[in-house]
Amino acid sequence: RYQVKREFARGGMGLIWVALDSAVGREVALKELLPPKLGSGTSRVTDSPELVERFLREAKVTGQLEHPNIVPVYEIATREDGSVFYTMKLVR
Repeated sequence: RYQVKREFARGGMGLIWVALDSAVGREVALKELLPPKLGSGTSRVTDSPELVERFLREAKVTGQLEHPNIVPVYEIATREDGSVFYTMKLVR
């Protein structure tokens, strides 16, 4: 459903992509967890349940807020490989 176009921003725990939502034909910001650092002992983000839980909590709390200065969350999803992401309004 989402076609990633390019990297938009990178933070402490997440990476944000500009993506096209093919279901509605609009560009969105797609945020996903960064892979673990090399040598951390985990090979996938999903190997760290605490990190995944924190990421999902951030998405859910943000998605419940309604204010003109808060970017709305459109969708929270899990891929077949277990990785999680959420999409938001793209603000440039």
